[in-house]
Amino acid sequence: MSRLVEARRPARAAGNHQESLGGDDGGAGGDNFIDRVVKYIPGEILAAYMTLDRVVAKDAAEIKEALIGVVQPLLTIRQSFDYYLPHILFFGLLIATPLYIYGYARLYAKDAPWRLQAFVAMIAFAVWAYAMRGSYFVMNDYFVDKYAALLVPFFTIASGFFRPAGSTGVDLPAAPVSGAVVAPSQVTKSTSPITKREFVANSLASGSVVRPL
Repeated sequence: MSRLVEARRPARAAGNHQESLGGDDGGAGGDNFIDRVVKYIPGEILAAYMTLDRVVAKDAAEIKEALIGVVQPLLTIRQSFDYYLPHILFFGLLIATPLYIYGYARLYAKDAPWRLQAFVAMIAFAVWAYAMRGSYFVMNDYFVDKYAALLVPFFTIASGFFRPAGSTGVDLPAAPVSGAVVAPSQVTKSTSPITKREFVANSLASGSVVRPL
């Protein structure tokens, strides 16, 4: 299963004998609604954020608590770095999300429509980082429980409607690999005709059931 969202193609009519008997090329392929919802979530980036954020959050919270009531705080370089580290971590991984999708596409699927996924995944990272009480949002008083509870399901459902370029308007089911029922009239004639015995043998080998009209 590819990490990238795959465009759903229109289901092809039976163009040759192999496709009519349930070949792999006869279906719509690509990802359906649920597949897109899952793949748009940058799980790898979120795992890194959860791990690192728990490390930097404690020091930042302690510094913020110490600054309460201080009019002109004087921070050392290390304290300043610890205070702003949650900001650096969040925005750094936010930028890294589309770069990760782009790099994956360059290595494993150069023809994949990665741009839409990179954009949606970047939004998904921000949404889930907010829902997981990321220290950047907590220390700046941006986090509100009810907003997080509403934002995650709303975005999760909405993200499934984003289809990459080349997708059909309907999530068509993939063509069956075996057990397809094909009428002889639907089989396109080949340039090299086959005998009735060869036709029946090929049908049995592919697991298809041929019924006359």
